[in-house]
Amino acid sequence: MIKEKEKEAKLARQELLSAEQTRLQKMTEHAELQKQTATLAKTKAAEAIELTRLIKQREEEERKKILESPPIGTLALMSAVIVSMVIGWLFLYYGVFLPRG
Repeated sequence: MIKEKEKEAKLARQELLSAEQTRLQKMTEHAELQKQTATLAKTKAAEAIELTRLIKQREEEERKKILESPPIGTLALMSAVIVSMVIGWLFLYYGVFLPRG
């Protein structure tokens, strides 16, 4: 009877030890996952900062390019206005004033 109780106690200790080892293994895995997650978060944050810097740099380059380029649209609009005014003046001069004498 004492041997049976000792065997039961020994089995219970082995089960507890096995459960504790399993729990420690899971805790270790969880800690590793947390470390990996923290490392990944730091990496992603650094990538986001670098991407933001690159976007700002590109925007600045585009802004400089736009400011340094000639105002083609403005010139085209001014040309269209000038041409229409010349045509209007020619029409008034040759179509209205000269025929009246």
